[in-house]
Amino acid sequence: MAASVLQSGCYEAIYKAVVDDPDHKAGGAVVTTLSGVTVGSTPALAQRDPMTIDGGNVNFIINITAGDDMNGANAHHALGVAGGTISLPIEATSRSSVMLSYGGRRCQATAGVIDLSCDSTLHISGTFDATGVMVDNGEPCQLNGTLTSIPQVL
Repeated sequence: MAASVLQSGCYEAIYKAVVDDPDHKAGGAVVTTLSGVTVGSTPALAQRDPMTIDGGNVNFIINITAGDDMNGANAHHALGVAGGTISLPIEATSRSSVMLSYGGRRCQATAGVIDLSCDSTLHISGTFDATGVMVDNGEPCQLNGTLTSIPQVL
């Protein structure tokens, strides 16, 4: 039943990227809070340009898009080497974003920052801190989280 819930509608691409990809498996952990309440932890997988970091389970789905920093440096390139780091603004004109679907609702970040680094095994770790709006009713929301040892497809 869990798989059918995640495969429905707009979540099919995320489900396939995170669960069904035979060559690349999600790993590590993304721990997320929504407006001060811990949502949970899920493995994730980072890939493409702009880099997307997608994870999910039966309780929630997290999507982080890591685009470019304030100087135009690209996250996909900066994090493709051991020791690479990047700080990415979330704003109306940036390619970076965070979106959380939880409990039938969706919080879309509108302002904040994503800080990421790449370790010697080319896994990604970091944090995100953002304010946003609930897509269904326009109420404000706060997204925070940590990423630990997320594998990436280079």
